Amino acid sequence: DEKSVISLQSAMRATGVAVPHFDAIKDGWTLVLDVARFGGDETVLGWGRGGHMIDMKAWPKTSTEQCVDILKDAHDHITRQGMYVERIVVDEPGVGGGVVDSARRSNLSITPYNGGGALTEDRDPPDEIRMFANRRSRDWWVLRRKLELGLVSIPEDETLVLQLASVWYDYNEREKIQVESKKKMRERLGDHASPDRADALVMLQAPW
Repeated sequence: DEKSVISLQSAMRATGVAVPHFDAIKDGWTLVLDVARFGGDETVLGWGRGGHMIDMKAWPKTSTEQCVDILKDAHDHITRQGMYVERIVVDEPGVGGGVVDSARRSNLSITPYNGGGALTEDRDPPDEIRMFANRRSRDWWVLRRKLELGLVSIPEDETLVLQLASVWYDYNEREKIQVESKKKMRERLGDHASPDRADALVMLQAPW
C-alpha cells in the first residue's frame, strides 16, 4: 500500500541479501526481544550481527520468567562458542518493563527500548527531531532507508515480510512523520494484527 512505511518489494528483496562474513571473535551479536502483550502477539527473539537479522524465533505469550530464560539461553549459547553478545535490547513499555528488571537481576546487561519516547536535543540530530514524531517513527524510517538500499539481510520468513509491508505512516498535526502504533494497526486490521517480528528488526536497526 502507498501508505506503508516499507514496500513489499523492499521487504522481499531483503531475504535475498547476502550476509557478509563476520569475525567470530571481533564481531559481536545483538539480541533483540519484543515481548508479547495480548491477543495475537508473539514474543520474538532476534539474533542480529552487523545490522543483519541472522535468525529469529517466535513464541506465543510468555511469562516474565520465560522471557528471561529465553535471553539467558541465547546469551549462553553464543558465549559457549567463544563469541560475545554486544547488546541485549528489550522492548520496555508494558510487560517488557518487568522483563528488563528481572533480566538485570539475573546479571544480564539490558538496553531498554521505548519507541514512544520523544526525540531529544541532547542525543538526536536536529533534522530527525524536525522530521519524526517519536523514536519508533524515526527507527522505522531508518530501516526503510536501509532496505531500499539493500543494506539489510533478513530471514526467509513470510510473516516477517508481510508485517514489514503492513505498517502505515501518516503526518501528525505538526507535520511530522508518525508511524502507526500497534493499537492503531489492530483497529485497522483486527485484534490479531501485530508487527512483533517487524518491530524486532526495527529495534536491531535503532541507533544506539
